[in-house]
Amino acid sequence: MIIASISYKGGVGKSTIARNLAVYIASKGQKVCLIDADETMATTEWYADRQENPREDLPYLQVIQMTNTKGLIPAARGLYEDYDVLVIDAPPSIKPIASKIMLLAHMIIIPVAPKGKQDYTVTAKFVERYDEIMQQKEEVTPAYFVLNMYRNTNFNKAFEEVLKEYGDSSGIGLLDTKLSELTDHAEATQSGLTAYDYSKGRAKEEVEYMCDEIVALAQKA
Repeated sequence: MIIASISYKGGVGKSTIARNLAVYIASKGQKVCLIDADETMATTEWYADRQENPREDLPYLQVIQMTNTKGLIPAARGLYEDYDVLVIDAPPSIKPIASKIMLLAHMIIIPVAPKGKQDYTVTAKFVERYDEIMQQKEEVTPAYFVLNMYRNTNFNKAFEEVLKEYGDSSGIGLLDTKLSELTDHAEATQSGLTAYDYSKGRAKEEVEYMCDEIVALAQKA
């Protein structure tokens, strides 16, 4: 299974979700490679910190940086022969390499952080781009929005309804799990950890719910 975490803009938790998902799957005994396809190299730097973390109970996973648009698909397919699961931390979907990732992936996770009016616009643009890419494939790749940094406000609730409407038109689903804006995610990153292997509270619980839901959907795909 190749799962991509991708969005139309930065700052929505794309990398955080990719790392948590990769660590979670690795903790279940799967051989996992996390591909850092974002030129910011944030996940590569996170992995360097993780390797220096003294904890011996951390699930093992490999992280490989891969930002070459032309060579991505053959390189990732080669890696897939050696791993059970590839998780791709993709750059914003406006990048050409992001289109390659959408063609390659077996499942696409789309983090959305509803904070303002602009999020409506960028989400609509993503849906358009997804539709364009799927027209190039013989089989449509299952895709799911996940609400991140969610707050129980009227704006967030309204945005959730908009995502459902987008789903009706594009086939993109919406995960039941919502991730709250919690400091555990940022704190964990400083030590090369994720909320899954750092937190003992709500952040870990939400991540577990999200990952369980994604894995269940992947098994049905």
